[in-house]
Amino acid sequence: MYMANDDLGFEAPAKIDHFWREVMDSKHSGGKRKYRVLPELAKKALVLPHGNADVERSLSVNTNVVIVDWPAIGKKTINAIRMVKDIVKFSDPVKECPQSMPLNNEAFSYVKAAHRNYLERIQKEKEEKEHSNKEKEREHLENKKQQEQRKEQQERKVQVPILRKRLTATCASQLWV
Repeated sequence: MYMANDDLGFEAPAKIDHFWREVMDSKHSGGKRKYRVLPELAKKALVLPHGNADVERSLSVNTNVVIVDWPAIGKKTINAIRMVKDIVKFSDPVKECPQSMPLNNEAFSYVKAAHRNYLERIQKEKEEKEHSNKEKEREHLENKKQQEQRKEQQERKVQVPILRKRLTATCASQLWV
């Protein structure tokens, strides 16, 4: 369409931005704009990012967090770290330094909530570990008890023939007396 003067009603300018200005400002003979939706559509399209730099950067940050900093980190912690990094980034997009981040009641409430969630998670993990240890100890004691019972049963099986022989020998010796 650009540089093709087909049915535009004006001469196409040499620069693309001037061309689109002419297209958006073009009007019907009655004075109404020809393309009413086009300017809004173009503005919304121009807002969209043209590259993948932000996505690539966030993947790089995730890689650093997971592989370099803490290799055994959980999903929730990764998400929390990403959220903090994004908050710092968007509070000062030029410098991206935490010192310029505004500290207000809302920020403090988020910090308190995050700390509370952390403590709750640590407590829950501790309780689960204690419960698991108790279960393992109980199972260990049950297995040990069962092994002792089996050992006693085997000893009885072995002792019964020996006792029979002794009893038979004792009875026989008393008969000869």
